Amino acid sequence: CEEFINATKHKKAAYPFITDLDTVKKIKECIDELKRDGINEVKQLGYIYLILGIIMESIFFETAQAPMDADLASRLLFYINENYKSEISLDTLAAEFGYNKSYISRYFKSCFSIGFNRYLTSLRLKCALMLMHEGHLSFTSCAMESGFTSMRTFYRTFFDEFGCSPREYMAARTENSRLEKIVRA
Repeated sequence: CEEFINATKHKKAAYPFITDLDTVKKIKECIDELKRDGINEVKQLGYIYLILGIIMESIFFETAQAPMDADLASRLLFYINENYKSEISLDTLAAEFGYNKSYISRYFKSCFSIGFNRYLTSLRLKCALMLMHEGHLSFTSCAMESGFTSMRTFYRTFFDEFGCSPREYMAARTENSRLEKIVRA
C-alpha cells in the first residue's frame, strides 16, 4: 500500500483514535471480510485499501517535527495491542525494545500525541466497553478481561472518561436503544 505510506510519510496522527461508531463498524466489516476463507488477493487488497482510506479520512495527520522511526512506532503499537490485557508498562516496553523507559515515553508521546499510560488505558476501556456491549459478562469480568488489575481502577477510569459508572452507562444505552426503536416504529 505504497500510496498510504507516501501519504503519511513524515507525518504523525494528531489523535490516533477513531471514536465514531459508524467508522469503527465499517472498518470491522472490512476486517471480517478479510478473514473470510477463499477471498482472492485482489479483493483482499481492495479491503485493505478501503480500511486505509477510512483511516485517512478519520484521523488528522500533522507533519512530524522530527524524523520518526516508523518501524519502531509500528512495532510499539503492535506489541501494546497484543499485550495490553497483561501487565505492561514503560519498563516492559524498554526491556522489549532495548531502549530506556524515558526515551520510550518521549518517543511514544511525540509519535502519537498521547502518553503511553493514557493510550494503554484507552485500549483497556475500549475492550471493556466491547465486552459490556456483548452483555455476556459481569462488569468485574469485563474489567479483568480487559487488563484492569482492580475494580477500583476500572471504576475510577471509567468515571473519568464517561462521567458515570459502568452500570449508569449501560442503563442509559439501553434506554437510548429502547427510545430509538419507539421512534422508528
